[in-house]
Amino acid sequence: MWEDVLRWGKKGQGAGGETVPKREGKGMATAVAPRREQRGVEVPRYEAGLGVEQKREALRELMLRLENCERCQALFRRRKKMVFGVGDVAAEILFVGEAPGPEEDEAGEPFVGQAGQLLTKMIEAMGLSRSTVYITNVVKFRPDMPAGGGGNRKPTQEELEASLPYFRAEVEILRPKVIVSLGATALEGLLGLEKVPSHGCGEPGWSLVESRSCRPFIRRIC
Repeated sequence: MWEDVLRWGKKGQGAGGETVPKREGKGMATAVAPRREQRGVEVPRYEAGLGVEQKREALRELMLRLENCERCQALFRRRKKMVFGVGDVAAEILFVGEAPGPEEDEAGEPFVGQAGQLLTKMIEAMGLSRSTVYITNVVKFRPDMPAGGGGNRKPTQEELEASLPYFRAEVEILRPKVIVSLGATALEGLLGLEKVPSHGCGEPGWSLVESRSCRPFIRRIC
């Protein structure tokens, strides 16, 4: 799926500029053969066509895999809870943040702190509610802080690499129409970049192609 990432809206090219092959036939409604990504982390690959219950089951399976991820356990030693995505699995809009903070680590739910309150107001201003969209983070565990230390920090490249296969599988299961990136780190995870060029807050410009049946538009919100 993620080999079809298009950078800077160049249609028909992959992340490295190669031509993206067209996919024939309808997508399957079940997971297909496992794929290996990022230093041997193996997750299933999901094709288009999953129903609501199939999506829920696939997400539950993905959560179990992530809970048993030995690399994640080694990297996120101080975390309290896994913070997986929440919301409507059939939602057309997906909000993606960076990583959980202390409030999210306690609650096991994304965006419940101060930033979450602002996000909720934004969603409600759109005439929607948290229950009608899907909210997640690229990294599902709070990055370790010094003992007794508070605050947050940006995930390291190693932490992102361990988390990306699970996040990308999550997006592949959901297949939203619109992905809203809540900051640069989330966009880096979506596009597979180590650093996102600065285009200014709110400026559109990136498109992500997963298949002929799923072409979500990505917009960054700082």
